[in-house]
Amino acid sequence: MIHLEPVNQLSFHRLLQVCKLTYYKNRRQWLTGLLAASGIILVVWVLPLLISGFTSGSISGPSDYSFAMFVFVLWGLLVTSDIFQELHSPATAYQSLTLPATSGEKFLAAWILTFPFLLLVFIASLFVISLLVSVIYGILNGGLSFSTIYLPFSSETYELTTRYFYYNSLFLLGAILFKKNNFLKTLLAIITIVISFLFLTAVTMFIITAGSGVDSFSFQLDDPHLMDTISRIFMFVVAFTSLLLTYLLLKKRQVV
Repeated sequence: MIHLEPVNQLSFHRLLQVCKLTYYKNRRQWLTGLLAASGIILVVWVLPLLISGFTSGSISGPSDYSFAMFVFVLWGLLVTSDIFQELHSPATAYQSLTLPATSGEKFLAAWILTFPFLLLVFIASLFVISLLVSVIYGILNGGLSFSTIYLPFSSETYELTTRYFYYNSLFLLGAILFKKNNFLKTLLAIITIVISFLFLTAVTMFIITAGSGVDSFSFQLDDPHLMDTISRIFMFVVAFTSLLLTYLLLKKRQVV
């Protein structure tokens, strides 16, 4: 007799199947985006350095991966914004609603694919692209040098992980909150909230200054490590709150 797991409990087997199904439906679109992002990085890295190499007689590989990380994160956020698009479309919403999986499994599948999975794709792609570029530069220079290869276990990877975790949670919330143009609407919402926060802060400072009768009011933390810690705690609180809201909004639209 076939054993059927309870549908109201988390099942790792069903979670794996939901991940596979979601990946299978979006694999071509995701692969196209990955190739486009990789192509942009290769062009930006190789073309200017080849031109400068022909004029100066020496070619060196890239040492700053900020642009490459920005391109991959942008692609990842576009994927994240579109992860629940099937649920928002009247023609395909029934497929998601009738999928034999719990709300938690659907939420975890979306988060796993858009954060840990894509993050590993980012890191592997950065390593492969930097290796390829280093080989090209090495051939043109007459000697291979691997000093500019991207190292997965580095401070850059740590920064990429923390920042992408934060932005991914926000855009995952936008993916379930908005029905169309999720990426642009989420970006606009973030900008609006930031501007409103700065405006309210400025108004509050003005009221405090006017009420106390002083000419100016300032607040400064001398310890940069403390400020960095406060910033990271704030980011993680916002990220986990966004993930919780995403799950609750998704659960409201599900049967289980």
